[in-house]
Formats: sequence, structure tokens, C-alpha cells
Amino acid sequence: MNANPFLTSEKSGGNVTKSTASQMFFGFVFFAAGCAMLWFLVLSPVIQVAKSDSWIDTPCTIVENRLDETVDDDNTRLYQPVVRYQYRLNGVSFDSDRIDFGPVSATNIRNEASTVLSQYSRGTTTHCFVNPENPAQAVLKRQAGHHVLRWLVASLGIIFVIVGLSIIVRNNPFRSSQNDSKNREYGKIVLTPFAQRRKQTIVGIFATLFWNGIVSVFVVFWLRGLLDGTASGAFETWGLGLFLLPFAVIGVGMVVSLLKTFLKNFAPAVSLSLESCDWVMGSTVRLQWTVPAHAQLNRFELDFICEESVTYRRGTDTTTDTEVVAVFPIARETGRVQSSGSVQFHVPTNVMPNFESPNNRINWKIRVVTTGDGPDANDAYDVTLHEGSAHVR
Repeated sequence: MNANPFLTSEKSGGNVTKSTASQMFFGFVFFAAGCAMLWFLVLSPVIQVAKSDSWIDTPCTIVENRLDETVDDDNTRLYQPVVRYQYRLNGVSFDSDRIDFGPVSATNIRNEASTVLSQYSRGTTTHCFVNPENPAQAVLKRQAGHHVLRWLVASLGIIFVIVGLSIIVRNNPFRSSQNDSKNREYGKIVLTPFAQRRKQTIVGIFATLFWNGIVSVFVVFWLRGLLDGTASGAFETWGLGLFLLPFAVIGVGMVVSLLKTFLKNFAPAVSLSLESCDWVMGSTVRLQWTVPAHAQLNRFELDFICEESVTYRRGTDTTTDTEVVAVFPIARETGRVQSSGSVQFHVPTNVMPNFESPNNRINWKIRVVTTGDGPDANDAYDVTLHEGSAHVR
């Protein structure tokens, strides 16, 4: 974080576009990798489980039961349980080695693989589920599987998707530099918060549904294993539940945040009128505001604020912190707020103009804060601050 970002001025280089393009590329890579993990490890098995409701419950005989042991490139011993069984359907004999719908993978935990084998001793008779449309396809369990490493990798996939989406949204080249609608009216720009609030609500709905949808898949299969008695071992019984707890808490927090964002749509919409959103240091700008006739406001604040975003590495993680580092009051009203007003604001000097680099960004905004009988509002609009000669706009 800069000690005092308002004492010096720097010009961003011509590599900002390249930096944005490279960050967009990495965002898509993270998003695609996360989606691939979730598809192969969670969504595809879950879809197969849903489709298997109509599969035929068929007696079968375990004909092979063994534990394959291999050594990977890191000299780690891996254990793969192999269970082969035979069954008959419509007078035709078939055999299969699929235990469940999860991807076939080895584990470095011998007891975990041995636990699977202990459920299917050679020569015993049990039941399998056969696809009536393809009798050669069968499983012993209509489950997505509970491999510990698989759940951990799937959780990593969720993180990849979230990181990828955040990078894409933040660096979207099609995003307008102004976060809200600018309507030309009598040669002026009219700023209204409707589009901004709707956008925040839509993004919140998507993020909340996506997060809770993925987490609910894990929770449902954990609960299903507990209720039908198919969960085995400490991890599948309670360990997975404890592992999912923080993800579920985050999901609840997202729902609460979404409700607050949704209610913000019903807050009074104060409109601002000005001649330009390009301001010059030392100039004087005229602003007008209009409060809806039905609004009952007891506080109105209009500020010119500066936000600084700093991206830095903490270990192997990349973190971006954004905070308001300067506030210049434009107008204040308390008690019963008037329906309209205007003011001339002298743009400050000796501050840093808008600036952007790969790791640092300075943004200036007009912020409108209102409180009253309805929901509180806190809306902000982007302003581009330049260096130059002072004049009235």
C-alpha cells in the first residue's frame, strides 16, 4: 500500500491492455480447469446417479476380489480395489467391475481400499443395478463415490471457478468504465442507480446459486449416505460433514448478503445531473440532485471519494485489497431532506489522478448515501480525474 498515494502522479504505461488480456486469459484457464474438475468428479457422476433410478436391481455373484498395488513417480504406494462380479439379465450372462459412478482412482490409504474389498468377499451373492438399455453396464452402488481425495480435488475445482470468474469479471474489456447508466438530457449526464443495483442483484443471484448449488450436491450425498447406511468410516460418516461445514456457512452468508442487495433495489433512487464525468484538478463542477417525491429521507450525503486497489502476493495466493483512502464532502443534509438541490464543487488539487497498473489502481467516484424510512442506499459512480488547467464545467 502506498504511504501517501496523493502526493505523486504517474502515467500508466501502454502495457495495461496487454496486462488485462493476460489476466483475462488466466481467468479463463482457471475457470475452465475448475469446470472440468467439477464435471468429471461431481456433476457427471451425479447425473449418472439420477439416471440410474430406473436401473434394475439384479442378483450378482462376486467372482474376483483383489487389491492392486502400484508405485507412482514419487515412490508413493497406491492401492486400487478391484471387485468383479457376474449377473444374468434376460437369460444372458454379464460381468462388470464398476463399484459406483465415481471415477476409478487409486488411493494411498491402504485401509480405505481394504474397507471397500471387505464389503464384497469372493463367492458371496449380493445385488447390483443394471442399465436396462445397456445390460453390460452395471454398478454395485448407485452412488457418486466417497473417495477422500476426490472430494478434496472437487473442492479445489470450486475455488478455481470462483477465482477464474472474479478475474474475468474484474478485467472484462466490455465493461463500461461507468458502473451505471448515463442518460443524456439537455446536454447533461443524468446518473441513476437502477442499472447498478440490478447488476449487483443479478451477479449476487448467480454467485449464490452457483456456490450453494455445488455445495448442496456434496451435502445431499453426505446426508444420503448417513440415512441409507451406505456411509462407512469416520470420514464418510462425520469427517465429510465437518469438512463441508465452512462451505455451508459461506453459502448462508451469501444468501444473507443477497437479501440485503435485493432490498437495496427498493431504496430511494436519487438521480444526479452533471455536465461531464471527466473532471480536472482545480476546476469547479456543478452537480444537481433529485430525490423521488415519495421518499422520506432523513440523511443525504454526497461525497467525492478515492478508492485504491492493491494486488499483492501472500505466499502462493494473490490478494486484492480495496479501500477508500480519501473522502471530500460535496453536500450534506440531515433532518427532512429537500426534494432537489444543487452545488458547485471545487475539485481538489495535489491528489493523484486515475491510475492503473498491474498491481495498483486509483479510482475516483461520486458516492451517494441516503437513510430514511426504507432501505438505506449507498451508490457510487465512476469519475475520471485528470491533471490540467482549472475551469468551470
